[in-house]
Amino acid sequence: MSIYVLADLFTGFIEAVAAFMLFDNYLSRRRGFNKYIYALGVIALTIGINISNGIFDISILNILCMIICMFFMSFLFKGTFKVKLAISVLSFAIVGLSEVLVLFIISWTKGIDSAEIINNPNMRLLGIILSKALNFGAAKIICVCGKKVKLQAGYWVLFTSVFMTAVLTIYLIFSIQDDISESPFGYLSMICSIGLLYCVFITLYLYENISKQSLKIRTQELKEQRYSDQVKHLDELAAAHEKERKIRHDWSNHLLSIRSYLSKGKYDELAEYIDNVIDYESMGHNMIDTGNTVIDAVVSAKRNTARGKGIDFYLDIQIPEQLNINASDCCVIIGNALDNAIEACEKVSGHRYIKFEMNYRRQTLVCRIVNSAAGENRRFPETTKKDKERHGIGVTNIIDTLDKYDNVYRFDQKDGEFLFSFMLFGIDQRSGG
Repeated sequence: MSIYVLADLFTGFIEAVAAFMLFDNYLSRRRGFNKYIYALGVIALTIGINISNGIFDISILNILCMIICMFFMSFLFKGTFKVKLAISVLSFAIVGLSEVLVLFIISWTKGIDSAEIINNPNMRLLGIILSKALNFGAAKIICVCGKKVKLQAGYWVLFTSVFMTAVLTIYLIFSIQDDISESPFGYLSMICSIGLLYCVFITLYLYENISKQSLKIRTQELKEQRYSDQVKHLDELAAAHEKERKIRHDWSNHLLSIRSYLSKGKYDELAEYIDNVIDYESMGHNMIDTGNTVIDAVVSAKRNTARGKGIDFYLDIQIPEQLNINASDCCVIIGNALDNAIEACEKVSGHRYIKFEMNYRRQTLVCRIVNSAAGENRRFPETTKKDKERHGIGVTNIIDTLDKYDNVYRFDQKDGEFLFSFMLFGIDQRSGG
């Protein structure tokens, strides 16, 4: 097998890998498929591309055949028909633009036409390596830009400088080789070029993963800090709620005291006593009392916050006093969900409301939170705050906490309403941690 045949095979492989990179970034892998299925998909697409190039060469049929092959392989992923077709067309567009750009650069720098480049084995080999490197690099850039986690500017400086240096080095290697007639240098040049590009992309891959790991660590630290703050707030709410329950329990004693003042005709002292009792009770008239201290405390606090912001708060809670759910988990799930609901309502110009429903039946706890919301319909919430790294972890905390239990949850936004609901299964009526 000659070096040029090997280069042509290498062409199909890089194009297939780049296409699968885009599929992986914008579509979702199917759960039932193992990793080797996707490896076989890359091989199958490589074969399809090489066959298409071999049969149709440079023609419209080759373009259609390659797009069809890529589109067919996209069904290894989950996604809409339009997105799969768009990515397939984009994959081929990157291939075509890379080849045209490299052909133009070589033609311009060498002062020769495109036909001479194609017919010159060394120039053709150089074009293949550079165009495939550009193809892979462009696909990588698109994938990184399309991710929710953004990399720092240092990544792009490193990517640009290292990639361009590698491309320039490869170009110089082949320019020197063009003056050497001995064939062994063709293999050596290709091996060195591929090795150089491999080192470049491995370096970028390691840098990217280190950046991601660093971001995960920072996010986890923020989550733990917020979790700790919520637990502390929960303890304060629970203590305040318990105090209010005791106050209500003492009403019989208050009534006895009032009767005593009346019987003795001490009306001024009675008025002062009543004023003290009213001030003492001022915090307790808005407290929810289902008997479940944790849920009562959290929902009461969030309801008072919502009403203070002019948000109507509707309640329907039917739960036992004791549930086998960790107290801090309740605080994280319900507290974050109601904080998000209040924040969403603040952005609404019309009627602002929150509907909180929680019921328990047959060891299943069902919760449904509906609130008014501005914006377009969407399936999953994303923070609209500028500091997404810090404020976008509320939903993540909710999901992570729900996953401690056998659960089903749903997020949805439609027709000016946002819905968050969940069901926890296997919840007993006994005291949680």
